[in-house]
Amino acid sequence: MFLICLAIGVRATEPPHPIPSDHEFHFVVLGDSQFDDPASFNRMIDDIKHINPAFVVQVGDMIHGYTNNMDALRKQWDRFQSQIAPLGSITFIPVPGNHDLHNAFRAADRRVEAVYKEKWGATNRFFDYKNSRFIVLNSDAPGKEEKIGAEQWSWLEQTLSSANAKHIFIFLHRPPYSLENGDALHSLLTQHPVKYVFYGHHHHYHYQKRDNITYVMTNSSGDSGQDHALAGSFDHFLQVGVRDAITSLAVIKADSIVHPKAVAPEDNYNLYKLAQGLAPKTVPLVNSADQWLMSIPLSNRTTKTLLVYTECRAADGRWTHVPPKIAPLELASNSSDKLRITWHSKHSEFAPYCVLTIPYQIANGKWVKHETKVIGKRSQ
Repeated sequence: MFLICLAIGVRATEPPHPIPSDHEFHFVVLGDSQFDDPASFNRMIDDIKHINPAFVVQVGDMIHGYTNNMDALRKQWDRFQSQIAPLGSITFIPVPGNHDLHNAFRAADRRVEAVYKEKWGATNRFFDYKNSRFIVLNSDAPGKEEKIGAEQWSWLEQTLSSANAKHIFIFLHRPPYSLENGDALHSLLTQHPVKYVFYGHHHHYHYQKRDNITYVMTNSSGDSGQDHALAGSFDHFLQVGVRDAITSLAVIKADSIVHPKAVAPEDNYNLYKLAQGLAPKTVPLVNSADQWLMSIPLSNRTTKTLLVYTECRAADGRWTHVPPKIAPLELASNSSDKLRITWHSKHSEFAPYCVLTIPYQIANGKWVKHETKVIGKRSQ
């Protein structure tokens, strides 16, 4: 019957194939860091390398700042630039924050701004990439703190109007709703194809949609005022994807990306063999002259010499074994042995068991602990 169906023109469904896209890319958005937890931030930078984004944007407060010593400020920027150096050829785009532009009195300072421009260039800018326009705003300009000043506002209007883009992305440091002219800013953005507005400052993750614009607060490793993950307090970065008319957002927690070489083949197979073949899950308890004998066959099929530590007990404590202390047993690679335990019963309804623990050093030098539980089974 199958051959007849083919003969009259019935064809099997063709397997799906990728549909090419004219505009497909992804980029990363980082939040506050300001040296609060540089180790976590450094690890995130290393993680970002593995997903190879088109570029990385950080929405301000990259350094601690808050100093009147311009040489010390330059050293902070040197330190920060060494933190992001592993990005290599991936373009890094900074957004100025209050820690980046303010002096020791926590006020906007043209000297501090000059050092920022010396390191990074303009404090507000835009660029086009494929079918999108990206706009960086300065929410802490001297004399115009916590608002978009008149000069920058005119520039923003022109930059929005001149965009021939399917998507527009906005970046600034302070939350738009906290700006003096935040409502007016939102009204302006709704007149253009603005898809996302990214910002930081409050050191937690926050997401909301307003009139088809998605507002996202992010925080990389800045200290948070609370420790509740469900309130957005966790170290993370954002991955934003664009595919023609579609945009997407992924929140990636710190330390969630695994290095491609994290698992060595030797460890993979050795630990598998250790888990599958070290010892059986149950062994018989053989009664002999008011004693119970438990013989545990051990097999080491790994490429390493193993040291087996043994601890035996019962759930209700009504079993005792001799000797009370079991010496570690060395088990050479590709060898077998037996572990013999003598038990005395105290009328227990529970079966005694032994836990075999093996310290194992993996290829990168770290130690892991493997445990196997072996239960003694009495014959009925």
